Amino acid sequence: MRASRGFYGMLALVAVTITSVMFISGPSGGAGDGYNSLAQLPPHPAPPRRKMSKPRPRFGIGRRFENTYNRIDTPGKHVTEILQKVNSAVGRDLQILRQDPQLEGKIPAAKQIVIVTTWRSGSTFMEAFFDSHPAMFDIYEPLSQFGLQRARNGAQAAQAQALITDLLQCKYESIKYLDKIKVIDSMMDPTVHSFCNKSMWREDTCLHPEFLSKACQFFPWKILKIVRMDLGLLKPFLESPVSSDLRIIYLVRDPRAVIHSRRATVTWCKPTSVECYFPSVLCQDMDNDLESFKTLKKLYPDRIHLLRYEDFMNDVSNMARNVTQWVGLTYTTSMEKFIEIHTSKEQNKPWTTSRKSKEHLLHWTRNMSSTDLVEVQDACADTMTNFGYKLVNGTKNLSLKDVLNEIIIDL
Repeated sequence: MRASRGFYGMLALVAVTITSVMFISGPSGGAGDGYNSLAQLPPHPAPPRRKMSKPRPRFGIGRRFENTYNRIDTPGKHVTEILQKVNSAVGRDLQILRQDPQLEGKIPAAKQIVIVTTWRSGSTFMEAFFDSHPAMFDIYEPLSQFGLQRARNGAQAAQAQALITDLLQCKYESIKYLDKIKVIDSMMDPTVHSFCNKSMWREDTCLHPEFLSKACQFFPWKILKIVRMDLGLLKPFLESPVSSDLRIIYLVRDPRAVIHSRRATVTWCKPTSVECYFPSVLCQDMDNDLESFKTLKKLYPDRIHLLRYEDFMNDVSNMARNVTQWVGLTYTTSMEKFIEIHTSKEQNKPWTTSRKSKEHLLHWTRNMSSTDLVEVQDACADTMTNFGYKLVNGTKNLSLKDVLNEIIIDL
């Protein structure tokens, strides 16, 4: 194993510096109501570890999400080779962008895009769409380690905020997050993962924090989706004056479609899973997120956007172009091709990104039981009205205009 000094010398040959977001925010709320400032995050007890040239802050940005990772001092022998390949791949992507007629030779500024929603709301498709943009770094469901729980307040909210802070800054120091990637390798960015073969799939190489940090820094754009956290917990990320490149898409979907998808298309959402199975919990979270959206929209009108899944898929070509431009990117040829390929065919798989867009929107009306329909509408009537979803008496012969109104949000 090479010494640390030699490792960093090698990294200097391939590493590029990408400006990372640092969120700095003062205290503004109590722990019982959630953490409204990243400076409020409580410290974890720090076990003895090797000396570092600069001490880490004990609060907020820079503190460890998990301090128990007994990590290897230097990554494995393949790290320089893999980093060179990742760097070259990003370089090729940037060259493709320069030649894309849609961009006219202009490369967009660095951006970080966060999709906030809940389970079975179309976020996998949306994330894959943005990931089709060249040189995009994909941070897939970073809160998966929470299981079927949603971070709302208290210690879990603090953990969620700390982990997202680290990942947006290309810091990979959470043992739980790294262990999750080891089990679900699709959580790793596809470009980086493509250069990590099975012999390298160990902690000392592709799962080493320093390797992942350096690889992440090569990419000028990041896409991150969250399905396990209240929208309001992202307020501190917008408050910092140095986070101007952050854009938040609040993605919502008809509660009837969400509940049907959870109960009928996956096996993990059972009646014992209160957080995902019951429409009352779903719609209470949607109500809370809507109030948070209104607050954030007033404060940061150009940095947070509410998008209904139905509106996007009903006019997918135009909406894809519009939302891409809204986040500050150019609708590239590769994104256009993604939409063409993934909305022209249907795959009957829970996590597929291939859907016949308009046909899939009303899938729940053809398969949802009347009992489930009544249950959802009874629990979610006000919520559905607020988001522009019409109540129905039955599910036969429904068209999109029968279930969808124009959405009007009073700020």
